[in-house]
Amino acid sequence: MRNVRMGVFPMHPLNFFDVDDTPQGFTIDPIRWKYDENSFYHKTGNRWLGLREPKDAIPIWFLISLGIVSGIAVLSLFLVRFLRHQVMRQTRKIRQSEAEYQHLFENMLTAFALHEAIPGEDGRPV
Repeated sequence: MRNVRMGVFPMHPLNFFDVDDTPQGFTIDPIRWKYDENSFYHKTGNRWLGLREPKDAIPIWFLISLGIVSGIAVLSLFLVRFLRHQVMRQTRKIRQSEAEYQHLFENMLTAFALHEAIPGEDGRPV
């Protein structure tokens, strides 16, 4: 904390007076605001001098940004986990299908032939 003392600074005078509605009429107390740490006078002076209260040490925009980034990070982690699960499931299905076809071809009792028709210039097979 800086070693700075608050002095007098110009402001609109009506901002500093408390007006009380009493049975005797309106009374103005010009002294109370100078000693009240939560008064407009002290808050404005602290803001002008660059002194912050401990609760204002972290700006609200930073906390909101931190919350948004944290939320996005958590959602990203869940999405990555979901996609990995999907990839593992599909890989398992493909391996099972390959194993079934490999078993089918290895244990065939008859022959298997694959023919491909090659068309000529007229479109008929050669």
